[in-house]
Order: sequence, then C-alpha cells, then structure tokens
Amino acid sequence: MHRRTCITAAFIVFISLATMGCNQEERQWRETCLANEEGKYVQFAEAYPKSTHVPEARQLADECAFNTAKSAASEAVWLSYIERYPSSRHIDEAKQSADDSCYTEAAGRQVALLNYLESYTNGRHRAEALNTLDRLDWETARQTDSISALRGYQDNHPKGAYRQTAEQRILQLVEIEYVSRCKEAEDHEAIYEWEAAATDWQRACDLKPSAQLKASVKSCQYKAEHPLIVESKLHLSGWELKSMPGIKTWNQATVTGTVTNNMAVGVYGFRFTVKITGASGKLVGSKTETVFASSGVKPGQSRSFSFDFTVDYLQMAGDPDPAGEITQDGYHIAM
Repeated sequence: MHRRTCITAAFIVFISLATMGCNQEERQWRETCLANEEGKYVQFAEAYPKSTHVPEARQLADECAFNTAKSAASEAVWLSYIERYPSSRHIDEAKQSADDSCYTEAAGRQVALLNYLESYTNGRHRAEALNTLDRLDWETARQTDSISALRGYQDNHPKGAYRQTAEQRILQLVEIEYVSRCKEAEDHEAIYEWEAAATDWQRACDLKPSAQLKASVKSCQYKAEHPLIVESKLHLSGWELKSMPGIKTWNQATVTGTVTNNMAVGVYGFRFTVKITGASGKLVGSKTETVFASSGVKPGQSRSFSFDFTVDYLQMAGDPDPAGEITQDGYHIAM
C-alpha cells in the first residue's frame, strides 16, 4: 500500500513539472508574439528548438526582417537580409530591392556607379547607369579640356554619346598646339611628331584640316628636314675685386655668332637658350632669346648676331670660371 502511494505521488510530480514546462513555453511564446521582433522570434526558436511554434517563429522572424529592410531601403540592410534568409519567399524581391537601393545610393557619383555596374552585372538600372557614367566622364574630360583627358574618355567609352564631339575638340586642340609651337619655333622634331599625330586624328575624325593647320604642317615638315647652320660663341664679362684678392664678380654674358641659311626659303628669326653654370654645376644665369632679322636671311646668305643678358655670380678663390652652354631651339621661316 505504501509503495503504491509513492508511485502515484511521483507520477503526479512528473505531470506537474511537465505542465509547468509547457506553461512556461506558452507564456514565452505569447510574450514573443506581443514583442513581434525578429530577435525575439530567433531567441525563442533557439530556446525551444522542439516547440511546435518554431516553424511559425522562423517565418515571423523572416517577415519582421523583411519589413525592417523595406523601411531602411538600404543596400547594406537588404544584403544582410538576403544572407540571413536565403530561402525566404521574399528573396527575389529582396534582391531586386538591393539592386534598386545600390543604384539610388550611387546618386550620380562616378565611383559609386562603377561599383553598381560591377556588383549588379545584370541590374535593371545598368543602361541608365552607363548613360549617366558616360555623361559624367564627358563633363570631367570637357572641363579638363586636354587631349589626354579627351582620349581617356574615348578609351573608356568606345560607343559614348560624346565620342564625335571629343574627336572634334581634339582636332581643335591639335591646331592650337600646332600654331603655338610654330609661332614660338620650338623643338623641331617634337613638332614633326605632332604633325603625324594630327594627321592620324584628322583621318579618324573624317574632318578636313583648316588652312592654318595645313600651313603649320608644311612649315613643321620643312623645318624638321632642313636644320639651320649656326655658329655661336659665348663671352662672359667679370672683374676681380681689389679689396678681396682671388674673388671675382661676373655680371654679363654676350652671345655672338653667325647663322647661315642653307634652305630654299627665307629665315626671319631663330631662337637660342643659354645656360651659365658656376661651381659644382650650379645654374647662375639663363636666358631664352629669339633673334629676329628684319629683312630676313635669304637662301645661301649668312648673318651675324649678338645679344646680352645678366649673370649674377660671385666666384670664390679656387672656384672654376663660369661655363656656358648654347642650344639652338628653333627658327621661323616664311613659307
């Protein structure tokens, strides 16, 4: 009798504990539903993995996360949702929303648009992004307004809407550079290379060169093929300080020489650059001078020239005398 009573009591205790566990689970479930938060549903499913409410808890967690992502409308939030709920019934809409958010956040910024195009290779805003990027890159190139910037735009946008406009502007800049170089009579070989490049661009643009460019090309070709014969000498003027034996002051340089025209056209100007160096090769004076002959130097003729410029060099005892270097940079011809 006593043993039967003990068994009955133990059974009652077991039933009571089971009932208490069920009551606690149900109470927790009700509180979770009232909170209606993704985190709460996730915590419940982890705390009661065998509960009959787990499937519903996971579904409700998904719904809460989806609604939060919709409210945030942020690519980062959408990507986090997609990572956490890859099998959600909202997954397609979430991926499209991530696409939309990334494009919206780009807001017409070049780097951000490039990131969008890289991240969403089949994005529904791809065509719009490419057009916007084309326009922005063109605006940047046009503001820079250099041949290299315009060529860079063309390289990055081979089918760009502004490609032909870029070609026309490149040709204009070539002409500007051409005329400027010819007027200043600068480096012949470099000008000759410009002529070749201009011809290539001109052909690519299918545009006719202006009369000014034609004259410049002809002039540059001739100068590149017919160098002048120039003989020049450099004289430096200076005196020794009597109060400080062994120390000299140099204050003037004079360039003299003769130019001989071996071409079939007249020359009316030629250009020199002179550099004076002192001790340890330090530059102490320089000048670029264009010497003009008012009546020109006719073919086969020679003409002497001379020009001065200031030198400021204090030569200490034991230092070498200053040395000079003369470079003929270019000349003007009458075509």
